[in-house]
Order: sequence, then structure tokens, then C-alpha cells
Amino acid sequence: QADIMVINEGKDFDIKEFPVVYLYNSYFGTGMSSIVFQDLRESKALAYSAYSKYSYPHRADKPFYNKSFIGTQADKLGEALKGMTDLLRKMPYSEAGFKAAKEHVMQEIRTNRISRSKIYLSYVLARNYNIDYDYRKDIFSKVKNMTFKDIENFQNENVSNKPNTILIVGKKSLLDENALKPYGKITYLSTKDIFGY
Repeated sequence: QADIMVINEGKDFDIKEFPVVYLYNSYFGTGMSSIVFQDLRESKALAYSAYSKYSYPHRADKPFYNKSFIGTQADKLGEALKGMTDLLRKMPYSEAGFKAAKEHVMQEIRTNRISRSKIYLSYVLARNYNIDYDYRKDIFSKVKNMTFKDIENFQNENVSNKPNTILIVGKKSLLDENALKPYGKITYLSTKDIFGY
């Protein structure tokens, strides 16, 4: 077994990016109908788990991060990593998938009510973002008019061809080092390197 995480630092925080980020994540990398899951798990059978998310920070002074994960068999490491990096470079188009992604974002906002402890947490988050309103209203109003070109441009500008850090957890003797060499310098870490003991 090998768990792979591909990470790159994104742009500085900007609340105006939230609508396209939400739609991009819904279409490309989160959920069972996303491009990443359908391609790597359902179509190519390369993963037991796969997702990709352009993660927004919880404070306005922090940047976005793109995080892409694929859990695979050790003997499929090279093929799985190539599959993920290919998708990160060029996102395929699915008309049905894009329509479903838009509807998912809209429906999630329609049905996800802010109540009880969420009221306070939402207030704190808004303060951290230097805003005084529910940012979901911007997402709801803008996503319905977005096109595939919007999220394609977003990926090209913020994900494709960005330098990545690739993290792999697995049994060293089972991992094909030659499959990793094209991606850059390989550094092996022990549990002591990671945890300090």
C-alpha cells in the first residue's frame, strides 16, 4: 500500500475566489462523481481512495493550498502518481459532470442551515476573513452563471504547472524508486525525523 499526497501553495487569500474554488472542487476533486475519483478509481482502478481539493485558509493572512491524495497499491505507485499529476495539469471536460457539480454546490447551500454552535463558528470565521456577512451568498449568486471555462482557467492559473511537494507513505522496499525520479529529488524520512522520537 502507498498513500500519496501532492501539495502546492496557492495564491494569497481572496474572498472573491470562493465561488470558483467551490465549483472547481465540486467538479474536479471532491465527491464520488468528481473527475479525480471517476478517473483514478472507477475508470482506471488505480486507487482505493482519491480526491483533490483547493483548500481555503481559515484566516485572511494565510494562502490557499492545493492538496491531492491517492491511496493505491505499492505496485501501482508510478501509474497512480502519473494519473494524478496528468489530471492536475489538464482537467478533462464532462458536460454532465459540470452540471451535476453546479447543482451540488447550489443544493448544499440551500440545505445547509447555520444553527446552534455553527452560528458562533460562522461569526468567528467571518471575522477571520474580515467580512461581516455570510460569504455563501456570493457563492450561490455567482456559481449558477459560471461556465466550464471559469474553472478551467482557474486550474491553469493556480494548479497546473505549479511546483509540487509529493509526500508518500509506504514500505520502502515495495516502492519503485525509478518511478519517482522524474518528479525530483527523493528524501527518505524516518519516524524520528517526523515525530522527533
